[in-house]
Amino acid sequence: IRVRLAFLISIFTILPTLSIVSFTIFTLQNTLRNEIISSNRFQMQWANQFVDDLVLKADAVFNTIRIYPDLDENLLKTGDQNAETQLASYTYMKDLLNVFYYSNSVFIDRLSVGSKAGLKSFAIDSSIQWVINETDDLKPWEDASLYFERSGNSVTVYRAIKRFEDRQTIGYMSIRLNETVTSQLQNILQIDADSTFFMLDESNKIILSGGNVTAFSDFDQIDFEEPLQSLGKNFVFTTTLRGGDLKLIKLVPQTMVSQNTGLILLAGIFISLGFVGLAIYLSTLFSTRITKPIISLANTMRSVDIEAFKLREIDDQNEIGLLETGYNNLMVRTKHLIDQEYKRELELKNAQLKALQAQINPHFLYNILQMVGGIALAHNVHEIHSITNTISDLFRYSISKTGDLVTLGDELTHIKNYLYIQKLRFGDRITMDVTIDDGTAHYAIPKFTLQPLVENAFEHGLHQKTKDGALRVAIRDGGDHVEIVVRDNGEGMSPQLVDALEEHLAKPKTLSDEAAFGIGIKNVDARLKLIFGSRYTLIIRSEAGQYTEIVLTVPKTEPGAQDVETDSR
Repeated sequence: IRVRLAFLISIFTILPTLSIVSFTIFTLQNTLRNEIISSNRFQMQWANQFVDDLVLKADAVFNTIRIYPDLDENLLKTGDQNAETQLASYTYMKDLLNVFYYSNSVFIDRLSVGSKAGLKSFAIDSSIQWVINETDDLKPWEDASLYFERSGNSVTVYRAIKRFEDRQTIGYMSIRLNETVTSQLQNILQIDADSTFFMLDESNKIILSGGNVTAFSDFDQIDFEEPLQSLGKNFVFTTTLRGGDLKLIKLVPQTMVSQNTGLILLAGIFISLGFVGLAIYLSTLFSTRITKPIISLANTMRSVDIEAFKLREIDDQNEIGLLETGYNNLMVRTKHLIDQEYKRELELKNAQLKALQAQINPHFLYNILQMVGGIALAHNVHEIHSITNTISDLFRYSISKTGDLVTLGDELTHIKNYLYIQKLRFGDRITMDVTIDDGTAHYAIPKFTLQPLVENAFEHGLHQKTKDGALRVAIRDGGDHVEIVVRDNGEGMSPQLVDALEEHLAKPKTLSDEAAFGIGIKNVDARLKLIFGSRYTLIIRSEAGQYTEIVLTVPKTEPGAQDVETDSR
């Protein structure tokens, strides 16, 4: 009980602790996850606004250049064969680039204007201006309002210059954004060694990237209509600009949640282990204090000898003390009842045996029968003489002073005399068979054990049989016990009646109980229980209209032996 109590106390202490720690960790993980998602959504909105502002600034520069005076005329002059004309156009382009580059150098790293007529482009950056020869190939930016292309760690934005009159492409403008813009974008998105960002064009071509760019490459599986997705081991955040011309993607490993909660989880485990150890220690301490007097009382109860019983000393005035007081009272009362019951049973046994023998006056009847037998023999009426001799033997057996126990041989001889009388009564209506195994006749059994059972077979089973009745009495050797079987093929009993009879036999009533079942089998059962105790059994088997079988099992007892239940108490 001490271990079980300590276990229960530990369980009821540990489970709430583990539940609270688990709930805290689970809640913290969800909180961190939601915080990561929320912060990254805000970063994506901020980055969207930042890129959109850059595109609007670049577009504003393009628009201003496009309406710059004489731009179309000078683009066409770059292809003129006249050297003076070309020089004038080159000077024009130099001045134009200087004006717009230095006024927007905060976000522009390089500014270019190209002429399709002269197949030349004019560029300026922070250190130099130059003229570049171009080919006549079709450029991807010619059919796009804005075209984005990767340039190292930055992005170049292109825009075609179309003539107002016929919308023919006569040149282009391009702006390469300053690399500080890329750094600003990474700072906005808070890109580190684990996270990744990509800027894609409308065909999912990478035009800018940062962070762990090897973490992801299959952009076709991303649904850009969903701002948050979970692909593989990553959270994927997306946003689009200019109707899908630009796409921003940020990948955040889902392990960031577990990494952030790792230390808290470890601390929770150590706290839980501390509480578990404390709970086990306290539960052991409390259970020992609580159960020590109970275990002591239980040990006393387990080893108590009712004959040498001593009152238990009461140390506490609490509930345990009440238990000890109740135990002392119970044992005193039990010992008193056992003494009373033992004396009552002994007196009852002797009284019942005497009552059975005194139901009629056997001495008087025995003398009368001897006289009748002598008269019958004198008149040569041998049948009457045989009957009277048999009845005389029955009564002589009844009044003999052989004690409570007789041999099975003597009991069986008595039953054969009884059956002789019943044979005269029933004639050929009933056949009777008595058998006994070799070596069992000398074992002891209480006197008048078989007659009540055989008499019941006639009175309750075979009395209405007009023919083919059968009664069998068998004594069998069962090894360490003797088995006595009385079986008839009479009226039998229903299962309900068998249950009622067994219940009647189990009632702790006196042998003089005048119940509906009579005293015959009750008498036998009570006497055998008194003498043999738990080593004796009685089994009733019956089927209505078929048979009834009574099986007695008694230990092998030598005549005069005192090895019986009552004598050993």
